[in-house]
Amino acid sequence: MPYAFTTHDIDQAIYHVANALQIPVLILALLALAAVIYEFGAYLIELGREEEAIEWLERAKTAPRYEPRHYPYLNLAWIYARQHKVREAIDQLQSVIAIEPEHRGARKELHRLIGMLN
Repeated sequence: MPYAFTTHDIDQAIYHVANALQIPVLILALLALAAVIYEFGAYLIELGREEEAIEWLERAKTAPRYEPRHYPYLNLAWIYARQHKVREAIDQLQSVIAIEPEHRGARKELHRLIGMLN
């Protein structure tokens, strides 16, 4: 895997990380690697590969010991909003607010998306 990173072969690096992360989430928690799941999803977003990121962000939502807990929900809301899946984005933002009630950005975006439904 280091070879893929040093040669800037992003697809090869993603392939190796994805295969390494096929370990069940419970084992990842024991290894304190739950954050890797989220980071991998966030990295896929940066690459413009939102559909692939969804799976990893969904995993991060249930990964034990992951903090800050609201990040996967926030990124999923962003993906769904970009895909014009307004109701799914709203659901994710409501989860963000349940976890972080004072998150102003989530509240503002939730208000904007609800307005789109009217």
